Amino acid sequence: MLTSIVILTYNQLEYTKLCIDSIRRYTKPGTYEMIIVDNHSTDGTPEWLHEQDDLKVIYNSVNEGFPKGCNQGIEISNGDNILLLNNDTIVTYKWLENLTDCLYSSDNIGAVGPVTNNCSYYQAIKVNYNDIDQMQTFARNYNQQNCDWEERIKLIGFCLLFKKELVHKIGYLDERYTPGNFEDDDYSYRIKQCGYKLMLVRNTFIHHFGSISWKDDPYQYTELMTINAKKFYDKWGFEASYPSMMRIDLIKLLDEKDSFSGKILQYGCGSGATLLSLEKAFPHSTIEAYDTRQNSVLLSVMDKVYDHTNLPLENTYDYIVADTYNTEVDLCKIISECKAYLKTNGKLIISLNTSYHDETVEEVMNGFELSGYQELDYDTDHKINHYFVGYKSEKPQVGESRTDKISQMVEKLKKYNPEQIIHYIGTLPTNTQISVLNVIAESNFEKSNHDNVLPFLQYAHQLNPINEETIVNLVNVYKSMGENDLAQQYSEMLTNNINQHKDNRLFLIMSLHRSGSSATAGVMHQLGVSMGDNLLGPAQDNPKGFFEERSYVLLNDKLLNSISKSWDNPPSRHEATHITPNFKELANLLNTQKREFWGLKDPRTLLTFDIWKPLFEKVANITYIFVHRPFEESVKSISKRNNVPLSQSVKILSPYLENYYYYRDQLYSENADVIEVEFNDLLTDPSQFVAEINQRMGESPLCNMEKVEDFLDLKLKNF
Repeated sequence: MLTSIVILTYNQLEYTKLCIDSIRRYTKPGTYEMIIVDNHSTDGTPEWLHEQDDLKVIYNSVNEGFPKGCNQGIEISNGDNILLLNNDTIVTYKWLENLTDCLYSSDNIGAVGPVTNNCSYYQAIKVNYNDIDQMQTFARNYNQQNCDWEERIKLIGFCLLFKKELVHKIGYLDERYTPGNFEDDDYSYRIKQCGYKLMLVRNTFIHHFGSISWKDDPYQYTELMTINAKKFYDKWGFEASYPSMMRIDLIKLLDEKDSFSGKILQYGCGSGATLLSLEKAFPHSTIEAYDTRQNSVLLSVMDKVYDHTNLPLENTYDYIVADTYNTEVDLCKIISECKAYLKTNGKLIISLNTSYHDETVEEVMNGFELSGYQELDYDTDHKINHYFVGYKSEKPQVGESRTDKISQMVEKLKKYNPEQIIHYIGTLPTNTQISVLNVIAESNFEKSNHDNVLPFLQYAHQLNPINEETIVNLVNVYKSMGENDLAQQYSEMLTNNINQHKDNRLFLIMSLHRSGSSATAGVMHQLGVSMGDNLLGPAQDNPKGFFEERSYVLLNDKLLNSISKSWDNPPSRHEATHITPNFKELANLLNTQKREFWGLKDPRTLLTFDIWKPLFEKVANITYIFVHRPFEESVKSISKRNNVPLSQSVKILSPYLENYYYYRDQLYSENADVIEVEFNDLLTDPSQFVAEINQRMGESPLCNMEKVEDFLDLKLKNF
């Protein structure tokens, strides 16, 4: 049996030598061939490869990236099996023998991979060596263990062995992920979808230096991860990360030995990664799954998955493991369902982030005796994750729907006066405050308690002066009081909310810091777009000017500061939902800036867009202008301007980059008017962008082109 080992190289010659030498040293002759695909290395790698007489080499004239390079190697392979191996690895004693034994232990195993020292997705183990010789001693002992194989949803692609027949069934690596990242997730899911299993061979260890090709370019790596994550989502309809998460942390909270033989339900099981871990941890138990958002990978893991059309049996389970992390769902509904499915004194283990929701801990866990509660950091983006361990009890449940919860809150507040009520609800999200205030006002109005109607509606209107529910209620209340003039004023306000945007166009620039947005805004200014009444002036790092309305920038800073964030300490999209804006202040700004053709530019918009968007849509027809500059150029520019390390610049700009692609794709899906402009193209040939803006202003394509050319300067690229 022959295995074709396909290795890609792009510089890093010393690592390549270590890898190939270890293959020669620790792999039985005659059982393998080595195929090297060099992606146009410039460090002497091609010359060294040419001197080797046991290699089949493809020399690419350009860097074709990882997926295509692997496919080139597979195409010329003669083996029964294909092994994709990173050149930053060192293989070890019995490595290929152990992997092959697992691969051929069953016809339904499609691919296998080893453990290592440096890898994500629980594929790394603890090691205690300090050099290569010590590593080989460690591996020789480790690789002689008895078979220890574990089924997985996906395998990380630093070392992936699969049967050649698999390529004939599912095809080659998907080259849409060029130059690399997520092609291994994609290939793993395609293997599962075809009915094969993926196995982690825990009794096989090789050394992995880890991401050598990307270490010199972290900003490009970050941008690539964001782009390819979006490509994966577009192809599969779900994210690569969350559905495949292995919640080992939750499984550890099941206080049972592996001999436990009860019934366990996983609620919200994604693609089934945690299910497989549960089956390994408790082989004598019955493990079942419930998820209303099923995907084909999950169905390949479980013969039967309950959903909303086929519910689990009530009073059945000893344990329910529920994961609602990073999910905007009705938590009380989930808790209610889990309580129904558990046996009496059954145990619920749930992970959730209550900051996504309005409920308190006590409200969420109503109906359970809490035996354990932990609050700790889960990751850098979503700071607090709550772990609950509760036993089913017979406490009454809270209402399941948001409407019921608001009604219950209103009931609790009856004994308080308006001033106390407004103070009490002040900690709630703005939209919830407005809903509560309107419900209280409507209830008091129905009971002819008119003194306690207007204070609540007026405060709700202050929170958001364009909220239509509040305005309708104000119209009705003033009409009932005979205040027809006031009722007419609010009625006109409602009409204006609907119609006032028809007579003007807002050009809204969406961009990262140091991405060319100032040059773009400057071009628009030359074309007659009003960028503001009080523009920020030029600076040493922006000699042509920012073309930012000072009051708009200050308001964005104020919004960010309200949650202890700033432009250089940006919030995630979720963290930004905790901003409680003064909508009247925001609306006043827009009304003062509005012209027939006007623009706004501030990179902070990418952090506060969800707050501004409904207001923008009320006051104007909008053209969204997405300005792009290569991520590494923006990172270097921030580093230079602010005198911070490149790693800090990457950290600052990464949330902006994520939001850039998120909002761009969202607006395209809404059929919004979107213009995309490349900063470097704008500097060299602005004619297309100029024509796009002029067309929306009803001007000839190249109107004011001379002004634009006088304004632009290629030296802007140096900033």
